[in-house]
Amino acid sequence: MPGVTVSLDCTAEHDCTRRRLSASLHYESHTPDYRSLLHRVNDRSCVGVATYPDYPILLHATANALVAVDGAVYDGSPHDVIHKVDEIDSAPDRGNQIAMWLGQWLSDRDAECVIVYAERDPNGTVVIANDVLGRLPFYYSQSSRCFVASRSLRHIVAVQNGSQPDPLGVAQSLIFGYSLGSRTYIRDISMLAPASVMTISQTTGAMQTTAYNHWCLEADDSDPSRPQDADAQDLAELFVDCTRQRRNTFTDRSCVLFLSGGLDSRSVAGALVRGGCSATALTRDDGTPVGGRERATAQHIAAACGLPWEWTAFRQPYPWEYQRIIELRDGLNYGAMATQLQSHRAAAAVGGDDCLVFTGDGGDKVMPYLRPPRRLRTVRQLAEMVSAQTSFLGIQRAAALIGCTEQQVLESVEEAIESYPEASIEDRFVHYMVFERGRRWLFEGEERARAFQWATSPFYAIPFFRRALSIPWQWKQSGRWYAVFLRALSEKLATIPDVNTGRPPGTPPRFRAKIKALVSHSPRLERFVRDLYTRKTLPKPIPWQPLPVAELLESASAAALFNRNQIEHLLSTPQPLTIHWQVITVLWSLHQFDKQAELEALPKRDATMVIENMTAVNGQLVAARIPVHLDNQTKQADV
Repeated sequence: MPGVTVSLDCTAEHDCTRRRLSASLHYESHTPDYRSLLHRVNDRSCVGVATYPDYPILLHATANALVAVDGAVYDGSPHDVIHKVDEIDSAPDRGNQIAMWLGQWLSDRDAECVIVYAERDPNGTVVIANDVLGRLPFYYSQSSRCFVASRSLRHIVAVQNGSQPDPLGVAQSLIFGYSLGSRTYIRDISMLAPASVMTISQTTGAMQTTAYNHWCLEADDSDPSRPQDADAQDLAELFVDCTRQRRNTFTDRSCVLFLSGGLDSRSVAGALVRGGCSATALTRDDGTPVGGRERATAQHIAAACGLPWEWTAFRQPYPWEYQRIIELRDGLNYGAMATQLQSHRAAAAVGGDDCLVFTGDGGDKVMPYLRPPRRLRTVRQLAEMVSAQTSFLGIQRAAALIGCTEQQVLESVEEAIESYPEASIEDRFVHYMVFERGRRWLFEGEERARAFQWATSPFYAIPFFRRALSIPWQWKQSGRWYAVFLRALSEKLATIPDVNTGRPPGTPPRFRAKIKALVSHSPRLERFVRDLYTRKTLPKPIPWQPLPVAELLESASAAALFNRNQIEHLLSTPQPLTIHWQVITVLWSLHQFDKQAELEALPKRDATMVIENMTAVNGQLVAARIPVHLDNQTKQADV
């Protein structure tokens, strides 16, 4: 995964830590033009970068510090951070100053970024901050030996050299496809919360995290009887502005919109056109009847918007693509998502390797009615509901696989829910959908795309995100609010049927939708109906398996964690393919992490440039061309 990694080792093993990180960065190469760089800040800390030529990242060195701005800032500039670092470079408390300033600056920014600031003074601090929504997933681990934080779990595992799986984190990953809250499926590795500023002492390794924004999604109390049209017009204009800002940040790139037949991507298409932004719409057709309807509807939408339109036929992924999708995001994208690799290759074919990709991600989190379909009175009821509605495996089966009790797994889900700041159970369900299902599932999907091209969605633009979530729930409950918004955006788009329902947006649901709403009142009934419906996939064998299950279970992590009999029984009996895929994804990820932890020293042919001293470029952005040493030959690589 492209992005920044920082490590700090206060022990005598700091040189070994640096070499392990360098070796791990070396293998971060998803395309031939990936390059890596490791900067030695001082004897204790270093900052590493893996990147491809068009990935947005800035490195800046001064006499007293190094700063890395990883990602994009849409209503400002990453150079604002550079200017602030230059301004305070001689201040005795520059670490504290930059930490306070970053919290204030990011709280008002529409950005998707992680910022790392490291002082050269071994007695100084390292500061890490992310944007308000935590759009770029960032992970960290603190042990008695060292602190390491990265966009990729594998670099942390390589540096820590002894990470073990977290049984409850693995159980949650089997159930949902992700762990909850800050937990990951690796013990002692956590996910940085949104809107966080983290300060780490380079002397002791002590860590302090401050939240500069607290997301509390309480129900809106505004008057639902006021006219909707004015609000829809304002929201549509704001959506257009946020879309235009994103497009204008990358004016030198062509733009590709992943266009389906649903409501979210068509909204982005309408905003691009109203904002005067050029783009090419791209649609996938997987050869199924649904794929054919998707393509026909998307072509209709593109014609209504006047956008150039292309479509691509999807095939069954090759075996190596299944393996690659799991390794690309360290098991945080499950194996069946391998088809998405074809989307990124198609985008490059249409818009070039450096294209900007727009998606409709997040529209399903801010536009529809998200409150639970039935009244919930306890956290236990909410935990049972989310475990039934959004899961691969049920709690009972996940607990059996890892040898935990059902009660332990259920309590871990409850613990995450109880940490939410909302008072009512219904509002905590909304928080789960936005900051668990959205952040831990959708954000990781976008990370997959960013391994090849920069991807973004205006639905997560902070001004629009806040305004859309403040719309009264009563307006959204009938499903007609989205149609009102679409009409304000484009009358033509509001009349084109939604491919998911076959009817124009805002029309009353058909019989199937009513049945779906009815069974959602009972988590057990919903689980039974879903399993019954997906059983038509049972005769199909899983199309790829990296190693025999017996061999996967022999890896140290899996052997210590899983109930071998339960795993073999589950994978040898007919199950929905989604269950097989998620189990294989977790097993293969643990197998790969065992291999990652075995990294010893830098390989003979090392593509990572280790910089001992960047004062030679003091005051200059390290962005254009940096020499990378390969086999004693100096080549040029873009960073």
